[in-house]
Amino acid sequence: MAIAFVRGNAISRQKGQSVVASAAYRACEKLHDERHCRDPDYKDPDYSRKSDHLAGGLVLPGGVKWTREELWNAVESFEKRIDARLAKELIVALPKELSIEENSALSKEIAVLVSTELHPDGSKEEYCVDWNMHAPHEEAVCDEEGNFILDENGKKKIQKNDNYHEHILMTERAWDSEKGTFCKLKNRNRNSKEWMSEIKLKIGELMNQRLREKGFPEVDFRSFDVRNAEALEKTGKELEAPQVHRGPIKTNMDRKRRRKINRIKRELKMIQEELNMIKAKEKAEKAAKKKNLHSTRRDVDLSGWRGMNGSDIETKNNTKVTVGKKTFVSVPVSEQHTPRPNIKRIPTVSNLPVSASIPGTGKRSSANQKGGPEVRCLLCGIMEYPECKKCRFWKEVSECFRDTGHSL
Repeated sequence: MAIAFVRGNAISRQKGQSVVASAAYRACEKLHDERHCRDPDYKDPDYSRKSDHLAGGLVLPGGVKWTREELWNAVESFEKRIDARLAKELIVALPKELSIEENSALSKEIAVLVSTELHPDGSKEEYCVDWNMHAPHEEAVCDEEGNFILDENGKKKIQKNDNYHEHILMTERAWDSEKGTFCKLKNRNRNSKEWMSEIKLKIGELMNQRLREKGFPEVDFRSFDVRNAEALEKTGKELEAPQVHRGPIKTNMDRKRRRKINRIKRELKMIQEELNMIKAKEKAEKAAKKKNLHSTRRDVDLSGWRGMNGSDIETKNNTKVTVGKKTFVSVPVSEQHTPRPNIKRIPTVSNLPVSASIPGTGKRSSANQKGGPEVRCLLCGIMEYPECKKCRFWKEVSECFRDTGHSL
């Protein structure tokens, strides 16, 4: 349903505004500002890339043939004060029930309406009016995680708010047709609340006339206080409070904040996906590395060793192979460890086990009388009796011998 919204504001130099730049923004054009072009750092306002402009035009008094650029440059040159009010703006919400062509015609009729001021004595004043019709703001729709929602064709889904509206820029001074310039005195009555209330009702009558022709419900342009008092008299209930106008500043802040939040969510999602890819890659590399580390067998000659009861040694989790008179036990060894060169070393008492003995010493030994066989270390390759304590398999071999009753 159409809403009743008419708001006015002033374009003033005191606010740091330029009427040429304001007209360029509302008309989505590039205009040359003759007043500010003397500044070497100045650039002409260019809003030709804006895409929300639907229709526009000028309503000028009879005999005046100006373009938009000439009109507002003439206003800038006529106003001499540093805090001068250059123009008055009206923003009118157009009914969404009407088509773009119908709203365009309605916008032009509203511009013609505000361009003429009738006085009680029958005289009238004519003002220069620049009107432009804008389309609703479009924004891409996102989900809760900040991802864009796509349509059937794979494009971003666009959301509109049905806010068709019209910008009307009108000069502060009326046109003096006799002198061919602007009047020296301004009509201060157009800045009053009474004039604003009156022009709202006139715009409402014109809009409701177009809605009645199309069979749509009318819009009440009276103030909320008047309508609320009337509702209290008829029904005894107050009307729902109207929505507070946020304005362009707060609206743009909310849009920027929402876009920033969605952008951060998308970046966090991309970072999380990269981390998952890195973890999966590391896991695959670790699995491949573990798969390539298969075990090999190294043969150790333990045929000269006997248990405490004279029986053969029974090894644990190893394979016992007899070749001729020698007995070999296959022990698993990782391929990562390369044995050192075979270097023979004369055994000493300090590096022998308690139960071992040096050949020719006559000490008690659990091995044969010859002092036991020479056993090569599985890791370093050094000749020891029976194992090198530095070897990483010392604990495993000790457990193996402990199970068979043989003491190292």
